Formats: sequence, C-alpha cells, structure tokens
Amino acid sequence: MHREKVHAHAFPGPRNGAVLDSVASLSAKVEGGRLKLTVSNRRAGHTLPGGGGGMRLIQLSVAFFGLSGDSIQSEDVQTYGIRYADATGKTPVPKWLARTIVHRAEIPSDSAAVEWCDIPSRAKRAEARLIYYFIDPAYLPSLNKRHVDLTGHQPVVMARATAKLP
Repeated sequence: MHREKVHAHAFPGPRNGAVLDSVASLSAKVEGGRLKLTVSNRRAGHTLPGGGGGMRLIQLSVAFFGLSGDSIQSEDVQTYGIRYADATGKTPVPKWLARTIVHRAEIPSDSAAVEWCDIPSRAKRAEARLIYYFIDPAYLPSLNKRHVDLTGHQPVVMARATAKLP
C-alpha cells in the first residue's frame, strides 16, 4: 500500500491550550465561611495530570482581593501530580531516579477534586487558576543546564474561576 502522506502520531493535547482548556473545569464558591474550589476532570479520558513519567503538574492557586481591587493574599492550594524522592530523600527527582513517592494527588477521569481555603479578612473577591505544567518547574534548572529545548513547553492556564466573597 502506498500513501502520499504519512500523518504524525504526536499527541499535541498537553501542549495545546485550546485542548487543555476543555479538559478540566474549575468552580469557586463560598460554603460554610470558607472558599470551596472544585476541579473537575471532564474530558481527559485518564487521570489528571497524567502521563509524562511524573514530570507533569497542575497547580491550583487562588488570589484574594479587597473591595478596591487591592491584592490581599495569594496561595498555592494544591499540586496535582506525582513527586518522587531518591534513596537519600532528595525531592523532586525524575521517576527513573526515584525510590519512593512523596506526593501523589491526581484527579481520576470523570471525577472531581474539592479543595478548601480559609478566606482572609477584608477579602471581597477570590480568583482561582488551574495551571498546567508540561514539565515540573523544579526540573527546569537541570534541563536548562543541559540545553534541553523547551520550546512549546510553557505553562498553560487550563481554567479560571471567580467568587464574590461576603
């Protein structure tokens, strides 16, 4: 059989913002005096972040703002992914150097993860973001030292949510 064109078998999903922003959803609302953040894995077909041998991460963060829009506080709420340690306990290390898992938080397919945050006093608005890292930022210094081409591996905002606070 002869074909004029052979199509690539690359999987662009993790590097494509248009694909990533339809995979997960993020909602934010106040419940019981705390901020409830719900991350839903809608269309990945696998756990999030999935793949990458423990190099991929998704960071859920939230920023709180006052009545006049002034920034009050920002915090990282949860890191989804797997982090490994080597035999000496050093972390993070790549999976192939690992002896143990020190952090594992993944969102199964067609499921949701719920995270809670305390609301700082004076806060009137919360903005949450879900950021996908194709490569764990902790690995970047080592990869840069080795002159690894990281073109197309920049973080991507997967989802955003805003909540008015009492």
